[in-house]
Amino acid sequence: MAIFENLPGTYVDFLDGNLSIVETNPAPTTLVLGTSEKGTAEVLTPVVRPADAVNAFGSSGTLIRGMYEARGGGATNLVLWRMAAQAAKLLFIGDDTAVSGITLETVDKDNTAGDELYIAYDDITVTLEVYDADEVLVFQSVGNTIVTDTGVVFSYGTAAGGAGTDIGTVGAFATAVWMQSVSGGALRFTAGTDGITGSAMELYEALEKAYSELEAFDVDHMIPMDVYMDTPNIADDSTVVGSNTMATLVSTGGETTLDLEHADVVLSSIVARLDPLGGGAAADMSFLLNRGAGTGGVDQIEFAALTATDTVDVSYEYMDDDALLYYRKWEQDGETMFEWSTTRYRAAWESGAWVSYEYSEANFAWQLANYCFNLTQNDNDCTGTIGVRPFRSTALKDIADWAGYLPEKDDDGIVTTNGAGLAGNKWMAGELVTVPVFSEKSDDLSGLIAASAGPFALTEGDVVGSTLVVIADGVQVPVASITAGAPDTFTLVDALAGTETTFDAYYVYESSSSTAQFGPGFYASVEETPIGTNLDPAVDIGRYLSVVMSWPILFTPVDNTGFGYIATGAPAYSGFVSQLAPQSAPTNKVLPSTQMPFRLSKTRMDDLVSVHYVLFTPRERGTVIVDAPTAATSASDYQRLTTVRIVNECTRRVREVLTPFIGEGMTAPQMEAMQTTTDRVMTDAIKDGLISRFEASVTASAAERVAGKANVDMVLVPAFELRQIFITISLSAI
Repeated sequence: MAIFENLPGTYVDFLDGNLSIVETNPAPTTLVLGTSEKGTAEVLTPVVRPADAVNAFGSSGTLIRGMYEARGGGATNLVLWRMAAQAAKLLFIGDDTAVSGITLETVDKDNTAGDELYIAYDDITVTLEVYDADEVLVFQSVGNTIVTDTGVVFSYGTAAGGAGTDIGTVGAFATAVWMQSVSGGALRFTAGTDGITGSAMELYEALEKAYSELEAFDVDHMIPMDVYMDTPNIADDSTVVGSNTMATLVSTGGETTLDLEHADVVLSSIVARLDPLGGGAAADMSFLLNRGAGTGGVDQIEFAALTATDTVDVSYEYMDDDALLYYRKWEQDGETMFEWSTTRYRAAWESGAWVSYEYSEANFAWQLANYCFNLTQNDNDCTGTIGVRPFRSTALKDIADWAGYLPEKDDDGIVTTNGAGLAGNKWMAGELVTVPVFSEKSDDLSGLIAASAGPFALTEGDVVGSTLVVIADGVQVPVASITAGAPDTFTLVDALAGTETTFDAYYVYESSSSTAQFGPGFYASVEETPIGTNLDPAVDIGRYLSVVMSWPILFTPVDNTGFGYIATGAPAYSGFVSQLAPQSAPTNKVLPSTQMPFRLSKTRMDDLVSVHYVLFTPRERGTVIVDAPTAATSASDYQRLTTVRIVNECTRRVREVLTPFIGEGMTAPQMEAMQTTTDRVMTDAIKDGLISRFEASVTASAAERVAGKANVDMVLVPAFELRQIFITISLSAI
C-alpha cells in the first residue's frame, strides 16, 4: 500500500489471519521428570498426543510410564522432561597435559551417542573434523573457529596448537578415526548413556540440574519419577557402604590400568599411592576412574605407565547398596558440580595449605520441596508429589515392618523413644539422633620426629580419618592407617628419615556430641543444602510437598499383561489433584484406574495419617484417597493440601491482575486502582467458594515509593475442607 508521507489523510492497513484460533490448555500444568531410552533431553516437551510422546522417547525408562500414570489420575496438561541422559564426549583434544584443550560432545544423549561419528584432528593447524557414517562432514573448526556445524555435535574450549596428539588425518572421511576408538596422548572418550539404570546419586544430580534449569518454568504440579522420600542414606545406615578395600599392583613395566575388586566405587574415597622403583618415598598419584571397565564389570583406575617393580597401592570404599552419600556442590564454569563422600568431612593439601570440605545429607523429598519453595517464592505456585520405597512383599510381617510404628513422645511433642518403618521416619515423625560437634585441629609433632613410620600420637581422639593430612618439611606424606584411642594414633606408609625439621598434622575431630531430635518436617536451609544444623525452623517447606505412601495396582498402556502392575501412587495422585478445583480436596474421592493389593487396618492408617502420609484404601466404590495432607508440620497453617491450593490460587489471581501495574507510575490514583483491583478479584474468590472472607491493604511508604516497591497485605479465611462428621444419637421412649 502506498504511503503518502506528506499528504494529510487516513490510511488503513488490513491485518489478515486473526480469525485463526490457537488452542491453549488452561488446565494446571503437570511436569513429569524421568528417564527414557531416546529423545531430546533436558527440554520441556508438552504432551499433545501420548502416542507421539512414546514415539519420541520410547517406552523404556520412567518418563512415559509417569506420563500414563499421571494421565490416568486425571492430568490433562502434561509436560515431560527427560533427565539423567549423558552425551558421548571426547576430552583433551589438543592438550596432552589433560588440563584443558577442546571438548567434543554429541547432541544425542543415549547409549548409542557417537556410534556413527568419525574424528580427525591436526594439532599443528588446530583443525578438527567430524564425519557421520554416510561420510558427510558434519562439523569442522579451523584454528578454534567453527567453519561447519550441522547440529550433530558441539565443541567448547580451545587448543594452542603443537601441544596435543593428532587424530587420523584431516581432509577425508577415509582417514578419520571412529570416535570410540580415539586414543593417544591425553585423549579420552566417555560413552553416552540413556540414564535408565542410573544410581540414586546420579538421579539426585540430574534432578538438581533439572530444578535449576526449570526455575523460570510455570509449573503447577511436579512429579520426579522413581525417587523416594526414604531412599537409603548413609546418614541413617552406614552399611550402604562396603568396608575399606585395598588393591595392589606390582609392575612388570608399562602397566597403565589396575582393576579394583568392586564396581560402584566411591570416587572421593580412592587413595592411590605409588612406591617407585629404587625405594623412593611413596606419594599420592594421579589417576582416572573408569566405571565398569575392568574384568567382570568392576571399576578400573588408569594412570601413567609404570616402571618395572613400581608398586601401586589403592585403597577405596564402594557402594554396597544403591543409596545416597553425603554431598557437596559448587558452581564451575556455569555448571553445578557434585562430589559425594562417605564422611561429613574431607580434607586435602592444596597449594601449600590444608583445606577441609563439609558435606551435606541428601534427601529426594527435601530437594523437591526446596525447589517448589524457591519457585513459589520467585514467580509461580508449585507443589511436588513423591512416593516412598515399596514393601518387600504383601506378607503380613513385611507390611507391618514397612508401615512400622510411631515414636513415643512426651506432652510437649518431643520424641522419647524412636519409632520404626515409615511411621517412625525422621522426616515425617521425628527421631532422636546423635549430633556430633566437629572441630578443626593442627598438631605440631616435631618433637616426635624419628627414623620411623610410627605410630605417632595426635592430641585428640575421634579423628575423621578422611581429614588427616600429615606434612613433613612442607611435603605431604601419605598415612597408612589411623588407630582409634585416647588420643588417636597414625602410621605412615614410609618411615621418616629422622632428619626432618617440621612435622605437622591437620585434621577434623569430634569434639563433643549430644542427643537431639531430628524433625519432623522439611525446612528451608540457610546454606542451600539440608545440613541439619543449618535448617531454618521458621520456613516450613513441607507445605509444598505431598508424600504418597500407597503402592496401588495400576492399569496403563505400559502394561502388556492385562493384569496391571504395582507402582508408587505418587504420579496418579498428582494427576488426580491437578484436575480438581482448588477448594475441592482429594480426600474421600475415588482414584481411577487403580486397585489396592492389600488393606491396612484403620488403626494403622490413623497412625500414618497423623504423620502426614497420603494413603489409598480399597472400598466398594473403588480405590479411595484416605486423606490429603501436606508434609508440613503440625505447627503449620498449611497442613492441608486444599489450604495450600486455595492460597496459591488466590495468589495467582492477585499476581495476574496487579502485574499490569508494574512499570507505571506510583501515583495516588494508581495505588487506589491497585486496591480496587485486589478487592474485586478477592470478592470473586468468595463467590467461587475459595475463601469465606478476606482483608487486603495496598500500601507503600515514601522510601518504598522511591524504590518502586508496593506491599499487598492480605488476610484470607480459606474454605476449609470437611474431614469428619460426628453424629450423636439418643433414644427416647416417647
